[in-house]
This record gives sequence, structure tokens and C-alpha cells, in this order.
Amino acid sequence: MIFRKQDGEAVSSALPVEVLAALDGAAIYARQPGEDDAPRVIVQPVGFGGFIYDSQAAANFVEAAFPELNDAQTRRAVRYIGGLVGSFLRQAEQDMTEPRRNWATNW
Repeated sequence: MIFRKQDGEAVSSALPVEVLAALDGAAIYARQPGEDDAPRVIVQPVGFGGFIYDSQAAANFVEAAFPELNDAQTRRAVRYIGGLVGSFLRQAEQDMTEPRRNWATNW
């Protein structure tokens, strides 16, 4: 995807391969809810320390870990992390609503 700057210079919002690899391989963990009962999700991209997810923490992480990204790429990486967390939470909710299967009785 290409965005245009005000001076007419084309700037790509595509993420570099090394950024995608670090984010795509991120380990995501759920912790006990905080005081506000919101789920606390830890995101630990490959090769980096983890952080408790919220959009500002994700933006801070991307800016610190990948300073070479332009603004469009940074926004895209933050949205990508948000998508990973959303997918994780949906899967966790689905896992909690389905009855657990027991290999000993379901043969």
C-alpha cells in the first residue's frame, strides 16, 4: 500500500519482513484481569521483551523496537498487534465456551 506525503513523495506502508517475522511469531499470554476487570494480555514479540497490551503500549513498543519505520508503517504494525491480540482473545473465549473433551471417554 502506498501513501502520498504532502510534498508528493511516495511512502510505502508495507512492513519489512523482519518486523512481520517478529510480530507474527509473538507469544501472547492472558493474565488475570486488572482492577478494571479488563483482560490483561502480554505480548512478547520474537527477540524482544513483553509488554501488557493496550494501543499506546503497542505504539511505544513499535517506535522503540523499530525506529526505522515511517509513520504509516508504525500505525500498520500497531494495528497488526491489535489484530493478533483480538484473535487471541476470540480464540480464548471460544475455548472457554466449548466443553472440554476427554480422550478417555470420547473414543
